Amino acid sequence: TTITTTNLTTEAIDSLIIYYDFDIRVFRKEMNPVVNNYITEQVKTHPDQKIKIIGYTDYWGNYKYNFVLSKQRAEALRKYLIDKGVNASRFVETEGLGESRQITDESLLKNHPYAHTIPELNRRAKIILLK
Repeated sequence: TTITTTNLTTEAIDSLIIYYDFDIRVFRKEMNPVVNNYITEQVKTHPDQKIKIIGYTDYWGNYKYNFVLSKQRAEALRKYLIDKGVNASRFVETEGLGESRQITDESLLKNHPYAHTIPELNRRAKIILLK
């Protein structure tokens, strides 16, 4: 996957999607072990890789509010990673895309551990490790 960041196009080597509750900027508590494991297994074992975080929302609410919420989700996740020992200099970009990239494929809900509806799939953030 090619990722375009501000003044930078690079390849993603790995990524993790984290889920959120409605109108909340910090990820779900049940995601803690998933995120912590990812930090240990991927982020800290690849200390030279840069990191991009993208926040998203579902379509409920107005566009401007959702854009701000998605940015807050990305920033809160960045802070969480830094609090867990990830060097702040590794982050190339933290952005919010609001409701602009909706997931609509209902087949993704089958046996999904964290989402049972399409809006739940879209309340997410993505940590991307870059080459």
